[in-house]
Amino acid sequence: MVQTHFFIKIAYIRLHYEFTIVFVSTIIYSFLFSTLEIGQMCRSYIYESLFILLMVFTITSILVHIGSISNTMFMFVHSKILSNISCSNCKCIALINSSVAWNCLVMNRSCILISNYTSNDSGLIGRSNATFFFREFPSIPLTTIRMYLLILTLILYFNLACFIEPISRPSNNWYFVGNMSSARYSHTATLLSQDNSVFIAGGADNSTILISTERYLPTTGCFQSTGNMFNSRMFHTADQLSALSECVLIAGGATSPSGSSISYAELYNPFTSNKTRITMTGGRLLHISMVLDATHIALAGGLAVNTINTADKFNISSLSFSTNVNNTLNIARHYSTSTRLGNDSSNIFLIVGGVNIWTPLASIELDNGSSDTFTLHPTSMPTERYYHTTTYIPSPINQVLITGGNSNGGTLNTLSIFDVTTMSLITVTNKMLNKRMYHTATLLPDGKVLIIGGSNSTATLSTCELIDPTKNYSSIFVASLQIGRSQHTATFIPQNGSSNILVCGGKNDDFDVLNSCELYYI
Repeated sequence: MVQTHFFIKIAYIRLHYEFTIVFVSTIIYSFLFSTLEIGQMCRSYIYESLFILLMVFTITSILVHIGSISNTMFMFVHSKILSNISCSNCKCIALINSSVAWNCLVMNRSCILISNYTSNDSGLIGRSNATFFFREFPSIPLTTIRMYLLILTLILYFNLACFIEPISRPSNNWYFVGNMSSARYSHTATLLSQDNSVFIAGGADNSTILISTERYLPTTGCFQSTGNMFNSRMFHTADQLSALSECVLIAGGATSPSGSSISYAELYNPFTSNKTRITMTGGRLLHISMVLDATHIALAGGLAVNTINTADKFNISSLSFSTNVNNTLNIARHYSTSTRLGNDSSNIFLIVGGVNIWTPLASIELDNGSSDTFTLHPTSMPTERYYHTTTYIPSPINQVLITGGNSNGGTLNTLSIFDVTTMSLITVTNKMLNKRMYHTATLLPDGKVLIIGGSNSTATLSTCELIDPTKNYSSIFVASLQIGRSQHTATFIPQNGSSNILVCGGKNDDFDVLNSCELYYI
């Protein structure tokens, strides 16, 4: 009975205000969560994060107090008889016998009674001949303990809790996720098949071309540094080969926005940071890349000194590039796009638009990766375009959606459709709701295409729209980005139950380069 009273009293004295903090913070959080979630405010996870931070801090503080009680019990076993002291003025709280520890405040010492008294605790008050074991221990102010705990909690929080995974967030909305270590635009983002993480490489910030790489971990929402490339680069390509799935082939690019092209690639392992330099047949930037099969990647076009039409093929067996004099684009072009026509077994690629020197292109070409031949399509698009997107929509649609871009007449909102069944361009009257260039287009599991951000030449866009191929490619606005951005990357991350789209970096309306990233819940 008295022993129970001891622990109850200690708990009340030392822990009641911690539980009060938890109770009050729970009420505050519940209010914030309910009001923000009902209003579908996308930044509500900030308050969720703060609440979890407070909870971690509070629980840690509670454990320290519990640990101090345990330490008193531990002293009972390990103390030595140092002296006899009187306890005539002690205020004791405990069941008194030879096996139960109790606290007695004597000269700021923690004391343990070892005499075998059988009387109750009140009978011991006033005795002067009790023998005690005691040990001095440093007195640490509670505020100091809390300061240490706060520092430790903050370190753990900012390193481990990059993003608080939403539990009941509405789908088809954007939410901030952990920031990249560097602000980037014109970088690459490659989905890694091993764990569905996203490998970010190179690009540029506000002042320099980046040599760094990092990896987004969908399980934690954090970005993990994965080392440096051999050289800084932007306007490059990055592709993963299934036969060497632990590595990504990073090829070409430039050392500055107006610098010379890079004439080598590197086979980079994002998991170990190991890299192998591989010489290309020539330098190129703003080119296209095509994963032909498990062991081969083709590079075509781009800029060297001028726009080029050459194509190189990388062979994983020999870790080398080779060129075929017959394997060249019919028209030299950069800022073009390439899209595989069909599933992974298809080796036919559609190459669309781009720029020849300073002339925007409306022409399209077909690349047969098996025979290493390019064929100029007899029909061109109604409008020349670059800074556009191309997206293959699988069967039963079996078409390629070409959206937006820029032309001699300015930024476009028009669409072009390439039908894979008939291998021909078809006319569509519907348009995007916004004129866009430097945007992204992502195929969703239901066959619709999500258009994200970009620029209309006068302002950076935060708007997003969903294009439905089953409704003659009509478009509707959906949830906007938290921050308007262009020249960003968008990566579809497949997950069981609910897939996501990760958008990283880019430039905002003030032309500042961003390190922020957002996640779209499908």
